[in-house]
Amino acid sequence: MFNRFVILFGSLIFFAVAAPAPTTERETFDELRLSGMSEKGILALHNLAVKFKYEYAKVARSKKATDKLMADFTIIGKGVVNSMSQEDQEVYNSYVEKYGLS
Repeated sequence: MFNRFVILFGSLIFFAVAAPAPTTERETFDELRLSGMSEKGILALHNLAVKFKYEYAKVARSKKATDKLMADFTIIGKGVVNSMSQEDQEVYNSYVEKYGLS
């Protein structure tokens, strides 16, 4: 789960360019939406991504702080995914599997 979370963040936040995966955050959210994820699920992931970007910018120069942030956000991210509806979790897991992010 840790690997899926980190890699999904990579595609959401750092705009991974691994074709055929979506290359922007917007494309990622559009695909999740078209796959059936609710707006509540999309908003939860979006808010998490925004918070991560903000926090990452504060610690980016320190490997130790970055590692701690990743560990903390792994827990937070699991909580966000687990708080989603069963349907949204299924869409999320399908997306992760589709692009080999697991």
